[in-house]
Parts: sequence; C-alpha cells; structure tokens
Amino acid sequence: MMILDQPLFPGAPARMARYPEIRHLDDVAHRVDPERGVHLFTHEDVLILRYVSARPNTFETELDLECRSLVFDRDSGDLLSRSLHKFFNLGEREGQADLPLEAGADLSLKIDGTMLSGFTSPARPGALRFHTKGGLTEHAARGLALAPPNVVALALEAIRAGGTPTLEWTSPENRVVIPYAETEFRLIAIRDRITGAYLEGMADELARKHGVTRPGSLGRVTGLTETTEALTRLAERTDIEGAVLTFPDGHRVKWKTRDYHARHKVLANIEHERRVYQCWHEGIGDDTAASLGGERGRALLAFLEEVETAIATACNEIAAELGALTGLPSADRAARVRDRFTGVRQSVAFSLLKGYEGREAVHRIAAGRIGSEEGRASLKRELGLPSWTIDIQALR
Repeated sequence: MMILDQPLFPGAPARMARYPEIRHLDDVAHRVDPERGVHLFTHEDVLILRYVSARPNTFETELDLECRSLVFDRDSGDLLSRSLHKFFNLGEREGQADLPLEAGADLSLKIDGTMLSGFTSPARPGALRFHTKGGLTEHAARGLALAPPNVVALALEAIRAGGTPTLEWTSPENRVVIPYAETEFRLIAIRDRITGAYLEGMADELARKHGVTRPGSLGRVTGLTETTEALTRLAERTDIEGAVLTFPDGHRVKWKTRDYHARHKVLANIEHERRVYQCWHEGIGDDTAASLGGERGRALLAFLEEVETAIATACNEIAAELGALTGLPSADRAARVRDRFTGVRQSVAFSLLKGYEGREAVHRIAAGRIGSEEGRASLKRELGLPSWTIDIQALR
C-alpha cells in the first residue's frame, strides 16, 4: 500500500494544539464567513454553525476546526451541542509521516452510517433531540424515531453530565455503501460541551451501563512501520468502510479501503458532471478530493469552490431585488416575485421570503434537478453554475 505522504494541502492546519473553550455563540461568531464556506443557519429554535464547503482557507484556526456542526439556542445564544471537531482523511492534510505515531494510536472501524449528536434545548426541556452535520435534518428525525430506550437514556445522561454524545446510526434503510443487516446505534464519542475534551472514560462507562455498542477496535499501533502494515492488511477488506486513528489527545485521522473507493458511485464515476454535482449536494467534496489525491483532488475542490461562488452571487442578486419589495403586503410581494422571476430564480426568491438562507434554498431546489442533464442545465443557466469539463483521468 502506498504511504500517503503527499497531502493535498501540506502545511494547512490539521489538528488542535488545544481545544478552545466555547460557551456562547459570541465565542465563535467571528469565524462565520460565507466566503470561506462557514455559515450560520436557523433551524427551528436553534442556530447551526457549520462549514458547507471545505476550501483551502476554510480551516485556518482551532475555532474553525470546531465549525463542523455547533448548535446554539436561537434566543440566548448558549451552546447546546458540540459534535466531533473537523478531522481529515489521511492524505488530505497529513501524510503518515506527519502523524505522532511514536505515541501510539487506537485503530477502530470507520462505520458507514449517519453521525448523530444529541442535545436538549430550552424550547423542549428534557427531550432528546438529534442533529447531523447539516443540522435538524430528515436523517436526524428518522434516527431519533428509531433510537431504542437504552440509546436515549445514554444520550440524556451524557447531556446532563455536560457532554455531547455522538453516535453512528446504521440500518438496512440507511445504507450509504456498506450494507448493514440490522438497525444499530454505536457510541462514537462524548465531548465536554464547554472545553471540547473527549471523555473516553465516560463514554466507556455509559456504553457498558446502557448496553450500547462502541466502534469495533482493531487494536493499537505504534510507529510508522506498524501503522503501514496494519493499513495494508485492512486495505483489502470488503466488509468495512475504513478505519479511524485516534491519538491520546483526541486527534483523529480517517482512512478508507480500496473496495470502498471502488464501490462509491461518486468516486467511481467522478468524470461525469452528475456525480460531481452529487458530490457537492451530499457535502462530501473534502472526502472525495482526499480519496482522489493530487491534481485530481485539487481540481475537484477548485470546481466546487466555483459552484459555491456562483450560488452566493446569484443569491445576493435575488436578495437585492427582493429588498425593493420590503414593506409590501404579502400578496402584492408574491405577485411582484412572480412577475420579476421565473424558474429556479423564482423558487429561490420565494424560499428567501420564507426565511431560508440562500445556499440552503438552492440546496433544497437542486435535490430534484442534479440527477438529470435537463435539471442541471436549468441550474447552470439560471444561477450561473459552472459546467464540469475537466478531463479528470488526464490528471495525476
């Protein structure tokens, strides 16, 4: 197996020197910057602070690495949930030789499911709620509906103790690539909500107490040679997504098998525009670019940045036109929107009037369009989105 020592973005921040303390939105709001791909969304009674595109300059500080999916109360601004920090694929920002392997690392199975983090909120005191990286998504609601009593009890106990529990949900109906025969929730981690520390002792204790599974352990590795040998053995497995290396300070690196790469539809068909836009829509640009590596990975990220820039430009133009309608009765405003806009732009305009953030509105509208050539053509024509014309196979 190739030793991954040529990362896509060498020298870019890849790990925490320390976990920053976060209590309130004010502690991190200054890192919100749509130009870098970091947004603040309103979902019902909460605010979701997260990155939507992993650009070379998206993660510049330790606080940026926390902007994976932070949840705040909409009214008070208090922090409600602190999911896992952003960590990268091996070869994305660190090669194997860059890792602190002499201190040793735990090797565990990477689960191919949906990551759910638990929280409670003032609007629904005592009631468990789940969110994904995307916020209060349909997947989060479905996962909560299927969560058995022992998982709910574990999550609530962790929250009462000041932690954020994060679980991976797998089931036959929630398949990504790897099939799972039964519905299961595995406890990935519990983080101290304020300090960000990974509370492994608490996670082990609560998992035993409530009978909740933790990710399968693949043992411990120390040093470059032993790590390379372990990953070489795992590379040929067809029953797992990959592995996660976890270091004593909580630093993590993820890695995927050859078979997973081959079976993932986006990766296997990245030369097709449909799959590239699917990559954007599913928010897997950074993972896909790291798996492609080199010039291919950088070309993909550059294209996805063009997509985000075009969306921002179009939404700003639409919002500016809507500004002239402020103060009109709702019926008159709706009539003006129908007169001024058509097609995709009209849909975006009405979504903005309903309170959706621009990118979120485009994301929802694009869901039913990116799979067909005609649908993509309308998005490109009306929003100025780019065409994927790069010969990816010609790159290294």
